[in-house]
Amino acid sequence: MCQTVQQTLSPEALKNTAIITPESRGFFFAAPVAYRLGLPFLPIRKKGKIPNKPYCFRITNEYDSYDMEMDEELLLSFPNFIYIDDILATGQTLSSVRKAIAAKGKEILLAVHLTSVKSLQTMRDDNPELKNLPLKEIL
Repeated sequence: MCQTVQQTLSPEALKNTAIITPESRGFFFAAPVAYRLGLPFLPIRKKGKIPNKPYCFRITNEYDSYDMEMDEELLLSFPNFIYIDDILATGQTLSSVRKAIAAKGKEILLAVHLTSVKSLQTMRDDNPELKNLPLKEIL
């Protein structure tokens, strides 16, 4: 994942960029990538788990709809983010996160997943929230 990030984004683009990921499996991948690349890590947690000033938003995915939140001060500290998660299915979670941070004037430069569900590719391709977003997968 680190190599994919470094091959896709320039060192200049990585400045003022943080890693963002939804709980919880994404933490297993995003935290070590952030550490190895020396980038800040911004977790997205279920409502009620962010101790500081939470920025709450709704995620709708293929299974459910629920409230999530992230630390608003950390979100506002960076203009750009790299989204990392374990699996890309329909892309609804990624879409919801992208829309939520765009509402604060922030941007996801790259989304990296360990793998994706190939049979849902058409659904992802038809999602307007994923247009013009580089999507990379490792496996």
